[in-house]
Amino acid sequence: MMERVLLATQFENSLPIPQKKWESCDAIIQSALVDCQFSNDEMLKIRLVIPSNFLIFCDVSMMKIVFINLFTNSIKYSDPNAVNIVVRTVTNHDQCQILISDEGIGIPVTERTRIFEKFYRVGNEKTRSRPGSGLGLYLVKQILQLHGSKIEVLANNPKGSTFVINVNASDFRME
Repeated sequence: MMERVLLATQFENSLPIPQKKWESCDAIIQSALVDCQFSNDEMLKIRLVIPSNFLIFCDVSMMKIVFINLFTNSIKYSDPNAVNIVVRTVTNHDQCQILISDEGIGIPVTERTRIFEKFYRVGNEKTRSRPGSGLGLYLVKQILQLHGSKIEVLANNPKGSTFVINVNASDFRME
């Protein structure tokens, strides 16, 4: 948690400059999953549907932070017996979307824009049963903004959430 506080402070004081390079999105995600240190059971519930030749122009260490926070939340806020997380891409000529869908408890419509605020957590003190700082999704949004990308959250029917990362055309390619 201390790392998140320090990183959030750094974003407030002076924005870090991303050290961008072309990298396989699949490789970044695989590295992030290793860093998450999930159990074997948790890892079996994550399915990647990303072409190995899909590249993004990004700061690899920053993008790992994005994926680590999104995966950690997906596992944390899901029923341990029913977690299914799917990561996939959708591309067209001028934009790419990286979608991370889970079958967790979902996020109420009224709170979907607020979850990216610093220290914000869904619910109230009485309804929160999982530990957290309210910094993970704040950092995700800040990092993606530094990359010229955006994030939004949608409902994943019948339950759960889908986080959609919108990447500009100039920052992705198939090789």
